[in-house]
Amino acid sequence: MTGSTQSDSKSQSDKFKEAAREHEADEDEARWEERLRKVVRGGRDESDEAKQRP
Repeated sequence: MTGSTQSDSKSQSDKFKEAAREHEADEDEARWEERLRKVVRGGRDESDEAKQRP
């Protein structure tokens, strides 16, 4: 390695955050939870689930 330190270059986490912003990643935790629930349900929204119930 070149022996660089965090003070003279960006840390790995800073590089990750910058890349995420460049790709328009969303930092809102509530939106993350909503999208995660949608993936877990298989893309169905709550109205679809209500239609399928007897």
